[in-house]
Amino acid sequence: MDSSGFSLSEYFQWCEEKWKVENRNVWLKLHALVDIDTCEILAYILMYNDVGDPRMLPLLMEQASRGGHKRKILYAGGAYGSDDNWKIVSREYKCKFLTSFKISTSPTNNGCLARGEAAREWCSLPYDEWVLVTGYGMRWKVEVVFSDMKRILTEIFRSKTEQGHIVIGYVKVASFNIHKNTRAQILGVTGNGIVEWEGVTLDRLDSSRSQ
Repeated sequence: MDSSGFSLSEYFQWCEEKWKVENRNVWLKLHALVDIDTCEILAYILMYNDVGDPRMLPLLMEQASRGGHKRKILYAGGAYGSDDNWKIVSREYKCKFLTSFKISTSPTNNGCLARGEAAREWCSLPYDEWVLVTGYGMRWKVEVVFSDMKRILTEIFRSKTEQGHIVIGYVKVASFNIHKNTRAQILGVTGNGIVEWEGVTLDRLDSSRSQ
């Protein structure tokens, strides 16, 4: 799970925001829950840039569950790792949550045992070693998804209305998923558990890992 920005006008608007250039305008932010095997987008939310990331996690998890997607591990950017989200992922969805912490993080539970165990592991290891031990490095796949989508479908939403933004977002995600699903079937890649292969629904629980 991660997010990336999409411009409403100028092509480099998101890049300017990322690197703190002045005279910034409003841009859209796509929050996505991605299958790291097939690189399909399992759930997404399109919001303006002034909405906080933590609020998106419960909505994405619920959306993916309604779609029938199976998951055992959730890799997420540190912005999604609030205490409430730790409780939601570990208790409600019985899912392992892998996310980074702030340097100043204390190894405490904060009301969630899973969060405490993860925080203690974070505090006990150098970052590079922590990435290797936990497997957090797999999160780069969602960054590839955003990169591929922008390369294939551009990062611009050429519409002046909210309804237009919704339609463009849907078309981009649907088109991208068709591309990735076709590629996954050609390569024989397993994934989120509900994709059909020659009319047979595959049970991919064992290999399902969502980012």
